[in-house]
Amino acid sequence: MSTPIKVRGGDVLVDIDDLRACAKILATAAKDETSLTSRLRTAAELARTAYSVDQLSAVDTARGLNAVISDAGGIATTLERCRQLSQAATTAADRYADADKEAAKWPTKDHGLLGNFLLFLGELGGADLNQATQDFLAEHPDLVGLAVLFAAKGNVAATARRLGNAYPDGRAIVTELGSDTSGAAGLLPRSLTDVMSGLSQRNEGQAGEVDVRFVTSVDAAGTTTRSAIVDIPGTKDWAAPSGRLNPDVVNVGTDLRALAGDDTTYEEGVKEAMRQAGVRPDDKVMLVGHSGGGMVAVNLASHLSNSREFNVTHVVTAGAPIGIDLHRLPSRTKVLAFENHRDAVPQLDGEANVERGDVTTVAEDRIGKDLEDDHSLSAAYVPMAADADHSDDPSVRQFVDSAGGFLDGTSVETHRYLIRRG
Repeated sequence: MSTPIKVRGGDVLVDIDDLRACAKILATAAKDETSLTSRLRTAAELARTAYSVDQLSAVDTARGLNAVISDAGGIATTLERCRQLSQAATTAADRYADADKEAAKWPTKDHGLLGNFLLFLGELGGADLNQATQDFLAEHPDLVGLAVLFAAKGNVAATARRLGNAYPDGRAIVTELGSDTSGAAGLLPRSLTDVMSGLSQRNEGQAGEVDVRFVTSVDAAGTTTRSAIVDIPGTKDWAAPSGRLNPDVVNVGTDLRALAGDDTTYEEGVKEAMRQAGVRPDDKVMLVGHSGGGMVAVNLASHLSNSREFNVTHVVTAGAPIGIDLHRLPSRTKVLAFENHRDAVPQLDGEANVERGDVTTVAEDRIGKDLEDDHSLSAAYVPMAADADHSDDPSVRQFVDSAGGFLDGTSVETHRYLIRRG
């Protein structure tokens, strides 16, 4: 079933040598059939002029051979198709090779940032911008990325770090809020839609609220395994820096520090919540984050890559500017990133997501009524996850298959926590 999503990256990559080998085989087949066709034409002519058989049999034989050569499914058609496929494969291989050469001329580098104003602009709701401005940004979200690049005068990480220093970070205070059996939190996740719905439900809670969903599975042999899905909502506090400690961890200061790849109070709070929930070193962990929470998720996975405390195997993000942060993440962690083309927020780092076997980006044009809708979990990203569930794209399917422990459980238990800055 076809869906409107567009997928980049993932495990399905092109091997140029294999493509050239395929072209060579097709070319050889075309030459062999050329020889065969020539022989058949000679046989047809001999049959037509043969005097050693009666005239009717000679004509029938010649017609039959010519039909094999020239009919719609005959050898001549197959010959031409082999030639076309060989040329197409050769052209594709040449283009991939040229693209690789061109990419090698441009080393990966961090780009600049237009300050916290762009972060502020990207996620503001309908009441704060006039409709004309919203319509323009929704139609041209790429201009936000261009503005970021235009404003760049150095390394984006350094710029974000400098701006983030205006927001005191403090330390994490984590409070347990109890278990949750309502809505998606009480249901066994079976799909990407269920995963995104769980994040959307947690996003509706108070600022700094996260959860840890334990999914327990029992296989046919009776062996029990456990996986943990950690939901990390995005920014809710857009206040300018005041010089005083802001207790809300989901603020612009966290976004800027996360964009720089630095540890944050929010990230430390998520780790403490995992400890309090009882996540074990042998539990597979999936971090799921929206917007700034997506940056925190990628950074946390990167910072835990050499830790024996937690085993982060999967990261799912929605509407998050993670292009820069992904370069720090080891390839053994699989990432699935949802990006609405009309959402300006994923553009705020000025860098597209890297295309690697471990990073799959699912993009779609999902039109909302305003900028807030374009960035919304419920209005944009939960429906996008549903489209991905119905997609037969091999990169998406490989990610889902690799996430079996999170999506085929027999029981679920969700714990809520509140992270504050103190």
